Amino acid sequence: MRKAHSEVCEKVVELMNLDLLKEVNKWKDIMFEIRSKIAEQERYAGSKSNMRPWLIHWDRQLYKALDLQYRWGIESLHAQIPQIQAQLVFKEQRLQLRPPLEEIRAKYYREMKKFLSVPQKFRGVQDTEQANKIYAVMIERNANRFHSVYEKAEQLFDKLSAIDSQFEVSFRYVELPIR
Repeated sequence: MRKAHSEVCEKVVELMNLDLLKEVNKWKDIMFEIRSKIAEQERYAGSKSNMRPWLIHWDRQLYKALDLQYRWGIESLHAQIPQIQAQLVFKEQRLQLRPPLEEIRAKYYREMKKFLSVPQKFRGVQDTEQANKIYAVMIERNANRFHSVYEKAEQLFDKLSAIDSQFEVSFRYVELPIR
């Protein structure tokens, strides 16, 4: 069990240094490895109740790793959300965004929600509903950070909505023949 403990420890340290926002699949892979290692130890244990303190310990350590990466992710969320492609097109005698700003905003907020809800979906090593509730609490504990996330998002959308005005002067005097 000592060897398994050391191996799980290495994996948790790896999670602490692994960007939750960019490396979601790697997080999942490492969590699978941790759960597999623990399941292997459960097979050798005489009683599952003897393993409970050990599992509680690892859930606490996983909480710390997730919380650390979650906080870092919140702080840099606006800069790390996957890029959303948009074009500025001249249509109906004016410049327009394609897709429209509302659609871009919806995609952006969908990505934000996906990240912000990670703790709610996170499964620890005990894999019981009660044990996994500790991760969902992380959202509430970090709720005070959400205001700045939404503020930064709205600043990005303000910049995006003003982008057409930079080019408006150039197109104001252009008359294109209609075919």
